[in-house]
Parts: sequence; structure tokens; C-alpha cells
Amino acid sequence: MSDSVETTIGMCLREARKAAGYCNAGQAAIQVSLSPETVGRHERGTAKLLPEDAIHYASIYGRPDILIRYCDDCPVHEALYGNTRIRDRDLPWNAMRISSRLRKSAYYAERLEAILDDGVIDDDELPELEDILSFLQDLDIARREMLAVSMSLGIIHDTKKAAPTGMGATERAKTTHSKADQMAHAYCTTICMSVSK
Repeated sequence: MSDSVETTIGMCLREARKAAGYCNAGQAAIQVSLSPETVGRHERGTAKLLPEDAIHYASIYGRPDILIRYCDDCPVHEALYGNTRIRDRDLPWNAMRISSRLRKSAYYAERLEAILDDGVIDDDELPELEDILSFLQDLDIARREMLAVSMSLGIIHDTKKAAPTGMGATERAKTTHSKADQMAHAYCTTICMSVSK
């Protein structure tokens, strides 16, 4: 990643740490299980931020938008979006992106129904089906980004997902995840799956 991107991610980490209630890197270090020096270097952009670090910060701080910032300059993003950068903090832009895709969704739904109504996918229908599936995947990514931005702006509050009943306390603790945890995993899984095709 370029130095300017590392600095941008660093600023995002610093802002997220403060918003999460940690006044300094030392306080945050206890929660993120890193040294205060490493947290400080990540925030200044002088230490390489690994994918697992980005996921961990996003989860601890309850800020899945950290992953969007991190992924903005990674090979997966490059394969999906080229040089276009995700505008992760811009709620109106994300809303317009979702709105545009929702307007197109009726057309794609009709085409999908026409292709699959006979239960057989002909060779000449395959390219259009691939286009529809690509559209659906893009819509899913846009939806996840909108949720991440909304959470980072405090519109959606992070809550723990309830663990299944009939479990002991230890098992419940292992299966209880916050929305940020779930979104962090789902976001990375979605974009990585689209590149691995």
C-alpha cells in the first residue's frame, strides 16, 4: 500500500479509537492485544497494517468502515473497482449508489425469471445470467458498504447477536458476535469471493 493510503487508514484508526472511548493508544492497546507502540505506529501510518489487524480494529472499535478504508488499496479492491476509491464516509453518495441499483433491480429480476422459468439454462442465456449474478453481487457489496457507513456514523448501533439457547456461558461467549464482527467478516468474504471466480 502507498504511504498516503497508510496515512489515511491511520487517521481513520485514530478517529475510530477516540470514538470508541479510548483516549490514547495505551488504553486501546489493552483491547486490541497489541503494544501501545504498534497501535501508535498503525495510526501514524509508519507500520504496515495487516488484514487481520484491520479486521481486529474494526471489530474492537465497532467500526466496519475501517475495512472499507483498508480494502480501498488492496489487490481485491483493484480487481473489483480498478482505480475507483470507495467513499466510505459519504452517506449521500452511498445512498445514491444503492438507489441506482435498486432501480435496475426490477429489470434484472424480470430477466432472471425469464432465463430460469423453464428450469434450463441454455448456452445463449449463460452470458446474461453471469451479468445478472455480477449485478447481484455488486448490489450486495453496495448494501454492506451502506450499512458500514451507517454504523460508523452512529445511525445503526452495534449490538451483540444473541447466542443460541441451551449453551453454557463459555460456548455462548464464543458464538456471540457484534454487528461489526459480522459485517467485517461478510464484507471481506463477499469481495474476496467475487475476485476468486
